[in-house]
Parts: sequence; structure tokens; C-alpha cells
Amino acid sequence: MNEQAVLIIDDEPLIRRAMADYLEECGYRTVTAADGEQGLALARAQRFDIVLVDLRMPRLDGLTVISVLHDEQPDLPIVVVSGTGVLKDAIEAMRQGAWDYISKPVQDIDEVVVVIQQALDIARLREDRDRYQRQLETLNRSLEAEVSRQTQDLWTQNRELAALNRVSYAISAPLDMETMLDRAI
Repeated sequence: MNEQAVLIIDDEPLIRRAMADYLEECGYRTVTAADGEQGLALARAQRFDIVLVDLRMPRLDGLTVISVLHDEQPDLPIVVVSGTGVLKDAIEAMRQGAWDYISKPVQDIDEVVVVIQQALDIARLREDRDRYQRQLETLNRSLEAEVSRQTQDLWTQNRELAALNRVSYAISAPLDMETMLDRAI
């Protein structure tokens, strides 16, 4: 089972219920909201793996929900499921932070599951990428610190060897004892 949490924000009760029922049959856990305000409150109160949002709703429209959620949770996948059919709306939704757009009425409900799974896969890949990036940055800082430490050790050893070299030269030169001691000191 997926057990991934899907928030469905749509003002049409039949669409909300039908989508929730189908997604639950597919193994998703769903929570529904009747408008943008309720959806935004739920998204702030609970952790969701993905949000499905209609654009035209009372109280708070979908574009505002997308914009606010994108600002507050930039890694949260948001998919528009809307019947506006206006290309300008789809473009604006994507500009605000939506990851994908499905037109209503949904002809093939399986399309919704495919889009959800693609968005979740992309989110997981981004999360993996970010985690690996953080690990690489940590490793890089460790390596830089180690290189710096070893460089300091080499400088110290180099100064010691230079001093020993001067002492060795001073001692090995055929000079009187007083001159050898002066050079060594």
C-alpha cells in the first residue's frame, strides 16, 4: 500500500468524494477540503505528500492556495485538477508553483493516479538529490578541514626539517667548536 497522504481541495462535493474514494482504493490516504481556506488550514496543520487543488472556489481560490503553499512548503507537490479550461489559468498555476495540471471533467481517473505517482516520484528524487547534496557538502567541509590540518602539519614539519638541516650543516662543517655551537644555536 502507498499510504501517502493526499489533500484534495475542491468545492464540488461529488468530485471531492469520488476522487477520495478512488484514491483510497488505490492505497492513498485522503483528506478533503471544501474550499481554499479550509484546504490551506489543513495543509498547515498536517503533513501531506501531495495536494490536488481546483482553481475556482469560494472564499479562497486555487491560485492563491498554490502560491501560499509553494511559499510555505516549496517541496510539496501541488497538482491542479480544474475545469476552467483556460490556458492562461494553467500557465498561471504553473507559474505560482503547481507541478502539473489535469483538466476536469477527468475522462480517465487512472490519469490522476499516474500524475500523482509521477509528482511523488519527482518529489522523492528531489529529496534524495538534496540529501546527497547535503552529504557531499558535509564531506567536502570535512575534507577541506583535513587538508588544512595536514597542510599545517607539513608546514610545521618543513620548518623542523629546515632547522635540523641548518644544525646538521653547522655540525658537519670543519670548523672550530665555538663556531659550530654558534651556528647550531
